[in-house]
Amino acid sequence: MEYGRTRKGPLPGGRQGASGAGAGRGSMRTASRARGAARPPSSPSHPSSPPAGLVSAGSSRAQQSAPASGGVRRMRWTTQMNSNALRAYFGAKGGETGCLAYRARMHRLFAELEPSLTVTEQNLADRVRYILRSNIFDVAELERLRREAVPSSDENATAEDAAPQMVEQPANVDAAVNTPVVVDSNDDGTVAQELELEHMRSTLEEAIVETRSTPLENRPRLPRIALSKRNRAVVRALNPMLVTYLEASRDLCETDSILFGAALAVCRIIGAKVSTAGRATGHSSAIPAWRRRIEERIAKARALIGRLICFRSGNNRPRIVRTVRMAFAGTNVSLSQPDITQKLTERIDDLKQRIAAWGKRIRRYTERSTRFNQNRLFQSDQKRLYESLERPMVSGTGPAPNQADTVAFWRGLWSEPVNHSEGPWTEVVASQCAGITPMDPVIITPDDVAEAVRRAPNWKSPGLDGLHHYWLKGFMVCHSVLARQFQEALNQKSLPSLFTTGITHLVPKDQGPLPGGRQGASGAGAGRDSMRTASRARGAARPPSSSSHPSSPPAGLVSAGSSRAQRSAPATGGVRRMRWTTQMNSNALRAYFRAKGGETGGFAYRARMHRLFAELEPSVTVTEQNLADRVRYILRSNTFDVTELERLRREAVPSSGENAAAEDAAPQLAEQTANVDAAVNTPVVVDSNDDGTVAQELELEQMRSTLEEAIVETRSTTLENRPRLPRLALSKRNRAVVRAVNPMLVTYLEASRDLCDTDSILFGAALAVCRIIGAKLSTAGRATGQSSAIPAWRIRIEERIAKARALIGRLICFRSGNTRPRIVRTVRMAFAGTNVSLSQPDIMQKLTERIDDLKQRIAAWGKRIRRYTERSTRFNQNRLFQSDQKRLYKSLERPIVSGTGPAPNQADMVAFWRSLWSEPVNHNEGPWTEVVASQCASITPMDPVIITPDDVAEAVRRAPNWKSPGLDGLHHYWLKGFMNIKTNLTMLEQIVRVNFKIMFKNMDL
Repeated sequence: MEYGRTRKGPLPGGRQGASGAGAGRGSMRTASRARGAARPPSSPSHPSSPPAGLVSAGSSRAQQSAPASGGVRRMRWTTQMNSNALRAYFGAKGGETGCLAYRARMHRLFAELEPSLTVTEQNLADRVRYILRSNIFDVAELERLRREAVPSSDENATAEDAAPQMVEQPANVDAAVNTPVVVDSNDDGTVAQELELEHMRSTLEEAIVETRSTPLENRPRLPRIALSKRNRAVVRALNPMLVTYLEASRDLCETDSILFGAALAVCRIIGAKVSTAGRATGHSSAIPAWRRRIEERIAKARALIGRLICFRSGNNRPRIVRTVRMAFAGTNVSLSQPDITQKLTERIDDLKQRIAAWGKRIRRYTERSTRFNQNRLFQSDQKRLYESLERPMVSGTGPAPNQADTVAFWRGLWSEPVNHSEGPWTEVVASQCAGITPMDPVIITPDDVAEAVRRAPNWKSPGLDGLHHYWLKGFMVCHSVLARQFQEALNQKSLPSLFTTGITHLVPKDQGPLPGGRQGASGAGAGRDSMRTASRARGAARPPSSSSHPSSPPAGLVSAGSSRAQRSAPATGGVRRMRWTTQMNSNALRAYFRAKGGETGGFAYRARMHRLFAELEPSVTVTEQNLADRVRYILRSNTFDVTELERLRREAVPSSGENAAAEDAAPQLAEQTANVDAAVNTPVVVDSNDDGTVAQELELEQMRSTLEEAIVETRSTTLENRPRLPRLALSKRNRAVVRAVNPMLVTYLEASRDLCDTDSILFGAALAVCRIIGAKLSTAGRATGQSSAIPAWRIRIEERIAKARALIGRLICFRSGNTRPRIVRTVRMAFAGTNVSLSQPDIMQKLTERIDDLKQRIAAWGKRIRRYTERSTRFNQNRLFQSDQKRLYKSLERPIVSGTGPAPNQADMVAFWRSLWSEPVNHNEGPWTEVVASQCASITPMDPVIITPDDVAEAVRRAPNWKSPGLDGLHHYWLKGFMNIKTNLTMLEQIVRVNFKIMFKNMDL
């Protein structure tokens, strides 16, 4: 429903009329803002005057609308009246923090303090709310008025009498922690504010009582809190509450306990994590928790390895057997099966690999931490960095010092009195110093304390009391008390033990090496690392005549009839181990490949393999199981490289499709279904079960299908639409994949007709390797796949900085008096979600605060970008220093190119280069060409150039791996990895040279 309203003009004296009958407090506040905006500069309001709608007693509609010349004038509230209103409010509230029953008592107390004034209960409550919201009095003044109004409060009593009462008060710490330090925006916002202050007071009282009853070494460790606005607001709110405690403090120790209790209260209010075990036992270890967990796993794995080795050596004690059963729990391995020794060896190898992986992770973390600390030390103190690099490493592995001897040593230095024998020289020095004018007495002022605290770092390591300098800066009310107590200590020439007690940390010294230049062992049963060290020592001590055959199997893998009795028999009388020669290993692989054929699963191939091996080696007698174990060992131990394995496979299977020509093979390749996803997700490792060769053959088949599909795809794709090949990590797994694909390229390269065909084959092989290892490939083509050098987060931050600078400009324009609608709309959006109105009196201050906040944000964002830029510059310079120092020094001497000029016109660039390369040029050849031809006729022709595979290999070896590729997109890394291309490239380049020679001979110069 619409109501007709008549807008009233200004009353005499420049004041507006009322905003309507029964408008209430909300409309009264709105009207007051409108009146404040319309008030002329000649009638400024008193700083303590209430809003225009908040009037004195008898404030009726007739009085508000009455003209200034004849009606009742608005009451002007003085500072004394405001103070009495707050005294009445605090006296009426007392310990009550809820409901509205205090209003009647507040009105009665105010009538006693101001008997000449007549105000209603509602108007007095509105006035008190306005005083608390408008910050007419600061926090210290409010605290003083509260203590005056409540003389029976616990805070005016002495510290000794107050302590028992503090303990009895119920402290709602959890509520104080979860309660933000803000004033509620409802009509009774002061109730919420007072409730929060009461929670903070109770938390402070409890923390101070707790600190006084706790010795220094059992105090909790104070955390480093963030320097946020909310945390600073909590510190400022607790600041005036400390006045009562500090005034009753007798010495520096008591002041220190009060300040520590206040710091502890702040941490509990803001919800910071405080350790409760005490600083003596709550030292956080420098070793992270994940590293301790990994070291525990390594220790358990080494202990398990020891038990397994004991069991393999014949130790059948119940504890050993029980441990071995637990190690194989959840598997189908039984301790009574024939191949239990092999299972034990595999389990031991698996545990050793795990230990190696865990140790590598710890080493990576240690190296990274060392680099980080050295970089940070280089930025702060280069001298200390170079001293630490030149200082020998301290092992710290020697025996720990005896505690009793250490205590006796330091006590003899510092605690026992020493009688010095003073000779006649003391009298001479005393006579010489007699004429020196004594120093003026030192007067310590609060400003001296404040200046000393200001220069100290916030979070520097504290002393025995555990109090950081941050708290001395935040609790400014303690400066005067500290100045007074330090002056007393200076006059009395004595300091408490708190300031004279230190903590001594022992630093282990380096110890010399043992005889022979080797360090001592780190303890019995050190596990795999010490075993490896011992094996190296034994290998160094073994004579050259006792070298093992390169193709001999491990000790647990023996010839036919290999039982436990044979393995444990002595070398003089037992059955000797069969020595496998290279020819026997080759025949075993030929039998395996021929027996397998196209089959990739099951056990049916074993019988055929055993029969074929018996035909190839009729003089050797082995069982089917031993032959399978030997083949698995050959494939695992890399006795033959990948090229030799591929050659043996082609010899064993002459009917394989790989011997066909590329022209006949291409249609078949396209028809085969390539399981690319399975090849990508399958690691190139041999399975550890009894039929690991089955998994290996399956992986090779998947790699062949992926290679065939990639080559067919590359041949049908133009150069500019080829995907961009990523840079691969130079890891063992990636190199293993490249080596596995290498022999598969022989058939394709032998059928290659020219360099373009060879290039497409190599690019397809590189694409197949990337898909097998799961590298990320761009599918949009290299022409459109350019990636920006600027990271996305930096682009977002730069956009925020640009928006913040534009907003700062609009706010400054509004502050300067520009009230255009677009400016006003932007300012309103800037203050959206807050209680700030553009017509309130302190809008200029709010604008300044908002501008400062935006500038601080811009500074923080800019600092983040600068940190990233400096870090990237350091990283690139360090990497360039390792690879090419000359380029590094040139880049440091070269001036920085800004690149902020105008971009060149694209049409002009195209026309310039087209005129150089595309348009034909007619040269005017004179008689000088005949003279040059006659002179060159007598020159002996150059000998023909023979390009060998070694020339190609040397040229490829010198080229950088990941230098920017040409139009084909193929990096030098792939030419190095696919070594089978050397002969092919040599032949093709020789053909090209012959063609060029024929072309030059046919030219008519």
